[in-house]
Amino acid sequence: MKTKEKKYAISLREQGKTFTEIIEHMKNKGYNVSRGSLSNWLKDIKLTDRQLEAIKEREEEGRQRGRDKIVEKIKGKKRQIIDYKNAFVLYQKGMTLQEIGDMYDVSAASIGRLFKRKGLECKREI
Repeated sequence: MKTKEKKYAISLREQGKTFTEIIEHMKNKGYNVSRGSLSNWLKDIKLTDRQLEAIKEREEEGRQRGRDKIVEKIKGKKRQIIDYKNAFVLYQKGMTLQEIGDMYDVSAASIGRLFKRKGLECKREI
């Protein structure tokens, strides 16, 4: 039996940590413990109402951070789409597909495919 790991897990749970937080703390200490073992070890540990409320708040904060990341990702993609509309103008002014792709952190082939989808003519570059 992993006595040290079990004692450590119990102490963390008594502090009001979630299973996920406990697993993370234990990994940082070099312990490898499954969620099933935690469940078995901690089944008799009762959390106070205050601890349960704190866990709910942390979980909601985590969900909000996740939602914020998704919104930022979507906003970034919208900016990139708007920039792609200007990419063809840059191509017409003499920039290569590779140079345009480098600007937007995508491949030259992606820029070429975009132009083709939009019905824009461009020469294949080697």
